[in-house]
Amino acid sequence: MVNPARTLINRGVKVLNTNSKITDAVTEDRYFHKEKTVRPAIVLSTHTMGLGVIRALGIIEHVIHVDHFIKEIHRILSDEGYLYMSAPNYGSLAYLPRFLLTGKTFHDPLSKSSVERYEFYAHVRYFTYRSLVEFVSSFGFVPDTVYLALPEGSSHYRSLPKPKAMAFRYAMMLMYNLFSPRWAAEPIICFQKASSRENRNFRKVIL
Repeated sequence: MVNPARTLINRGVKVLNTNSKITDAVTEDRYFHKEKTVRPAIVLSTHTMGLGVIRALGIIEHVIHVDHFIKEIHRILSDEGYLYMSAPNYGSLAYLPRFLLTGKTFHDPLSKSSVERYEFYAHVRYFTYRSLVEFVSSFGFVPDTVYLALPEGSSHYRSLPKPKAMAFRYAMMLMYNLFSPRWAAEPIICFQKASSRENRNFRKVIL
């Protein structure tokens, strides 16, 4: 199998990875691969222009100066470079039912779960799928592809009995095929740097 990561590196495409923890779900699709791990606060202020790809998965919800963050990404990307971005989609089925039925916040600071408490204090920006697409697009990007990853590697999914796990995976596949990405918990969106808000077909890829 051809490795798209190695192909791009051999062609001289420069890649910046702003993530300390990487989701490897999209490594087999175009322009999406792992080169090295760096911290965004350091890189964006010092890196020169000309990068072909930047990955920022699960980063933007932690950023205070979010306008500056996107502007710096736009500055250091090459013309027609690609930005892969994801954030929790607080308009999805993963978050809305609890909020609507209980009136509680998306993350509970009093929860016994350390992850839940961490996300309450660490998340300073709350995006939906649509608001993230519109916000990033307003800085000179055009959405190109949205990736929807089926459950596979999470500890919760692996803890399910096999029949329940298969049923859950099938239900997610059906939802992703029939409905908008706006219902997915954390879609990965590929944006391309563009000089104008051109119209194009926005691909949906289910992984």
